Amino acid sequence: MLTTRVIPCLLLRHGSLVKTIGFENPRYVGDPVNTVRIFNEMEVDELVFLDITATAEGREPDFPLVERLAAECFMPVAYGGGIRTITQMRRLFRGGIEKIILNTAATELPDLVPAAAAEFGSQSLVASIDVRRNGAGSWAAYVRQGRAAVGRDAVAQAQVVANAGVGEILLTSIDRDGTREGYDLELLRAVSSAVRVPVIANGGAGRAEDFGLAVRDGGAAACAAGSLVVYAGANRAVLINFPSRQELDRVFGRTSAAAVASAPARTVARSAPTAVSAGQRECTRCLYGTHNVPFITFDDHGVCNYCRTLDTLAAEYPRGDAGWAVLEHLAERIRAEQRTKQYDVAVGVSGGCDSSYMLVLAKQLGLRPLAVHFDNTWNSRIAVENIQRMLRALDVDLHTYVVDNEEYDDIYRAFFESGTPDVEAPTDLALAVVLNQACEQHGIRHIFEGHSYRTEGISPIGWLYMDGRYIPTVHRRFGHRPMKTYPNMPLGKFLKWTVAQRLVKIRPLYYLDYQKEATKKMLQERYGWQWYGGHHLENRFTAFFHTYFWPRRWGIDGRLLGNCALVWAGQMTRAEAAAELAGPPVYDPGLVEFVKQRLRYSDEEFERVMTLPKKTYLDYPNYKKTFERLRPLFWFLYKTNRVPKSFYLKYCHPYKGPKFTGHQPAWGAPVPAVAETSLVTPAL
Repeated sequence: MLTTRVIPCLLLRHGSLVKTIGFENPRYVGDPVNTVRIFNEMEVDELVFLDITATAEGREPDFPLVERLAAECFMPVAYGGGIRTITQMRRLFRGGIEKIILNTAATELPDLVPAAAAEFGSQSLVASIDVRRNGAGSWAAYVRQGRAAVGRDAVAQAQVVANAGVGEILLTSIDRDGTREGYDLELLRAVSSAVRVPVIANGGAGRAEDFGLAVRDGGAAACAAGSLVVYAGANRAVLINFPSRQELDRVFGRTSAAAVASAPARTVARSAPTAVSAGQRECTRCLYGTHNVPFITFDDHGVCNYCRTLDTLAAEYPRGDAGWAVLEHLAERIRAEQRTKQYDVAVGVSGGCDSSYMLVLAKQLGLRPLAVHFDNTWNSRIAVENIQRMLRALDVDLHTYVVDNEEYDDIYRAFFESGTPDVEAPTDLALAVVLNQACEQHGIRHIFEGHSYRTEGISPIGWLYMDGRYIPTVHRRFGHRPMKTYPNMPLGKFLKWTVAQRLVKIRPLYYLDYQKEATKKMLQERYGWQWYGGHHLENRFTAFFHTYFWPRRWGIDGRLLGNCALVWAGQMTRAEAAAELAGPPVYDPGLVEFVKQRLRYSDEEFERVMTLPKKTYLDYPNYKKTFERLRPLFWFLYKTNRVPKSFYLKYCHPYKGPKFTGHQPAWGAPVPAVAETSLVTPAL
């Protein structure tokens, strides 16, 4: 536990997480439950939740939400908003809240605080005082979300609530709220010196150093932060984060702990490996075969069509010195074209290895990258910490787009109900849209994509499909909420960005002898980046998709993609790849339970959707036939780097072979499986 607490102060509005500036214009910043999980993993000491509309709307606390948040928290949690009775307080304490925060009620119901202190103890009560500077050089106290003046200055109000029996005061400068300009130290000194209860500074924290100033120069006993822990960079991009223990030790002048306790081991379930059965055929170069991928063919030498595609890519994109020369020439052209703009290139970031290295590579090429992140509200701690570390170390700005969490969960449920394997398709498509939107907003024409066919391979046709007609079609048929914030890509937008605005997609790793293990080691040693156990496992739902949904529902082992690519690239022997795949796969049951809970599936409902009749994109309206008819256009777009070659090959040619209905693993009925180190996501 820290000697001086630093407390994320999170604002709730109608069940969503928001952030304000000067108590105005609440901006949606994410899902409160997943945010709690991130702060759990960051080992935050305490959390504050304030429902900023409950009192104004005349309603009581959202007890089910508050109880769910408290159940998720590993740390003490305080709550304020809509509390006006002792009965409400009892229910909140029974639901797991450890401190009650009173603002309006502490003034409008003067007997409430003494009664609550007598029943629950002063240590359980916090008075929230919202303050504005006035023209007389003092501070006026306000209630009702800064809309109604109390009639006393901040010092007098603090003395009143302290004498009434609260144990702490949360002192918020409305003028500084959301500005990141630092705390009002003069206000802090005036209030903290006038009362004998601890004062928590709030409103204005913009850097870790502000905490030290609040304590040393303002007399604060603790510090609360809002914008600092939900935004990153000059663009106020949404990114849940928290200062490291070492950083807090530095600003508070403490000696860092000698060691950090290791994380508890995962609980895992195990299942048996897959094997090639009699009568099945396997590629003589990689491990793809008739038993594990659809639409596979073999040449006279027994080499599969996927290996031959990799051969084609290798012949088309030079590597080594020649490849680096191509990248340098390209960077020179980009710099000249963007000389009047703020940024040269957009880079999609997820906290993963490849996207993090894209930022490093862009800087090595002398470019000014803008990091772009699509937040589907399922991020993990490692994801946000990796993004933050890379941005700080490389001095890169961030652009984020956060989808409404309830809407996005409804999209996921719709795809579960559709019976298709494409549950993760909405995330893949949305990231492409957000990248295009960021380019349009900032005047950028070039996008760096972190895909490497040498380490990620070629996704077998039929494993995953996405397009801007398919996703809303499935959602309209099975969803229940309007699709308002999801960044979709209808064909018109697709053509606008690729044809009219001529956005260029570049995959720099195609030109490099990319060694992923060496890259991970470099990122860890140079930037403090963390490995998360498998490709794209930095996102909670994506991890569930690869480690549980694909294997159990469809018999797909995603590790196969990466291992086969590494075998083809000579970075792994065929025997080594087979041995790794033969190991018992595992999955995290806790993650599966979290998905069921968040998507509001009972055990019975979840089993139902996991055993629905199997369908594919062919069962729903989509753009596939349109892409095939426009194949000459997309060939031109591929040749001019407007779409990846993999898109042209997979989306613009008719599929040959039977409809994909999943694989039946050799160990019997489809069972959960996971890859801990080499799981990969199909390329678009």
